[in-house]
Amino acid sequence: MGTPAVESSELEKREGNALGRGALMLAFATAIAAAAATAIYAFVYYADFLTGAAGAVARVVLGHDALTVAAATSPLFAALLVGYGYMQRGMRRRAAEKAAAAAAAGGGTAPAIAPGGGKS
Repeated sequence: MGTPAVESSELEKREGNALGRGALMLAFATAIAAAAATAIYAFVYYADFLTGAAGAVARVVLGHDALTVAAATSPLFAALLVGYGYMQRGMRRRAAEKAAAAAAAGGGTAPAIAPGGGKS
């Protein structure tokens, strides 16, 4: 049992409609996201019962300098950590590409690099 052959006109119709479907899905997802953001904003804006709790948290955080500094710098440290991970991945990829190129050019295996930087 094989798959039925698809005529070229039907295939062109499917491919031509893919852009329209993608645009429709994007518009639908955007509408859902906008509705969710509006609902969250309205909840926070009209939630007077949160005022006391938010004030208590602000008093505690602003009363301790270390907490204030940690809250202010935590996004920076998170971004640095993510960047460090991407840097390590790129370094490993480039080392693997270099080893593969050396192996292809030399016809053999590339020498292994020891953790200290010397050849083993």
